[in-house]
Amino acid sequence: MPPGSTEREDRLARTILVVAMALSAATLLVGGRHLTFWSDELTWLVFTDDFTPAHLLTPHNSHLIATTRLIYEALPRIFGTDYLPFRIIGIVCLQANAVLLFHLVRRRLGAAIALVPAVVLLFFGSAQEVAVSPLGIPFLLSIALGLGAFAAVERRTLAGDAGAMLLLVLAILSHTFGAIVAIGVAVYYALERGRRRELWVPLVPLALWVAWWIWARQFDQGITEGSNIAGTPLFVVEAAGATLRGILGFAPDWPLAGVVWVLFDVAAVAGAVLLIVRAVARGTTPWLWAYAVTLLAFWTGLGLSEGAERGPSTPRYLIFGAIMVVLVAAEAFRGADLPLRVRRAIVVAGAVCLLGNVVMMARTISALTDQAKDVRAQIGIVSGGPGVPDPGLWISDLGPPASARIDAPIGPLLSFEREYGPLGYSADELRAQSDDVRRGADFVLIRVLGIGAGEIPAGQALKTSGCVTRRPASDGYTTFELPPGLDVVTLERDPGAAGASLDLGRFADVPDVEIATLRAGRRNVIVLPGDGLEEPWRARTTGTIEACRARAAR
Repeated sequence: MPPGSTEREDRLARTILVVAMALSAATLLVGGRHLTFWSDELTWLVFTDDFTPAHLLTPHNSHLIATTRLIYEALPRIFGTDYLPFRIIGIVCLQANAVLLFHLVRRRLGAAIALVPAVVLLFFGSAQEVAVSPLGIPFLLSIALGLGAFAAVERRTLAGDAGAMLLLVLAILSHTFGAIVAIGVAVYYALERGRRRELWVPLVPLALWVAWWIWARQFDQGITEGSNIAGTPLFVVEAAGATLRGILGFAPDWPLAGVVWVLFDVAAVAGAVLLIVRAVARGTTPWLWAYAVTLLAFWTGLGLSEGAERGPSTPRYLIFGAIMVVLVAAEAFRGADLPLRVRRAIVVAGAVCLLGNVVMMARTISALTDQAKDVRAQIGIVSGGPGVPDPGLWISDLGPPASARIDAPIGPLLSFEREYGPLGYSADELRAQSDDVRRGADFVLIRVLGIGAGEIPAGQALKTSGCVTRRPASDGYTTFELPPGLDVVTLERDPGAAGASLDLGRFADVPDVEIATLRAGRRNVIVLPGDGLEEPWRARTTGTIEACRARAAR
């Protein structure tokens, strides 16, 4: 047991950790109850191939995520489109990381100190969607399996070594993070006296990963760039500063964020110098080298793949960096008999970090809940709406207010729904949403169906009936209903400008999806599908118009 630790302290710390785990799980379960499948999850759901090895091993953004593919293949077959089982797996992965971090730090600094980073990790809102959504399963599962491998290696037994190899294989099958951890484990075995014979523990998983990487090159998903080499050292410094900000729970939109970011970068460099000085003065250990190499390999890999979606502050990468920073610091001060004032300072700092991350978690849950409503509304309006949309169309390609989080084409989404159940809102559920959500649904419905107004050439005959003249109301807008079928709209008097915008809508309070610009005296034909829903198609413009029904020629 580390200096200064007692059995009573250890039991109390374990009890507090269990309570914190319960609170974290309750927060995520209740707070995230309105979340839904989104972003990459939709890709994992719809691109299925019945557990074939080629499908499970297919890279996703250059990463091997076989375990995640297996989860997203299996659970719909058992639970349909119920999101709760996926959320529970994500929460379990987060909690496993916290427990394993507690275990590893406890062996070095005692239970009381280990409790601080473990509790912060349970509420690590800085990681945003990784911490609060099943989207984080590949990351969290890979990291947890890697931490489990670290813990198994520390047992220094044949069973521990065999378990570590198995855990590393599973970690590598979950995400590239597993390969990075395996590199760190290899460093430990290479440096630990009398354990080089066990280098097979990390080398076998790494060899399997290299074999997969060679096979996966056919998919041309590489993300590293040779042009990033020169900027990688600076990237590492910035990533270290971003990790410290994440641990603190510092939001990027706080006042003076740019200045504070530089201060955190300086603090990261200063912290690294402090650890190096301590290591030189007291000597290094194989585990210190293992953890340090793992951390540097992680940040270096990110630097080589830096791009629009991968930067030093990208939230999904902060959690691995934070865990490894804690492990490096814990190993550097391993066995130190920390004075009471230092222990108290660590607890106070932990409380500040916890507060910042709880705030970030609450903000993330709120933001993702809003995004989930848009995702469900827009998928629902397509699957339950009129007409037959283009199966190859991506809703995210339509532009705002279409959700950028619907990362799958319409055809596979509708096929998945036919087999497993709805992913989107029903018409009744859509009616209960805010006007902003309904406006987004209108936009997607109209754009997906390609609804527009075509101007009829002058002199071309078209029989009409039921013509009604509509004039602007006191607010300057002319709003009128259009029945399903073939409608003809003529701008009789424009509002004083060169034409008038014709907007269409259905579920929103005000129709505002532009489908044409009307010109005075010109007739425009609009084809509107019918579907039996109670909401009529409504149009709006700013001039006096005549709306008619087109009659089929006899």
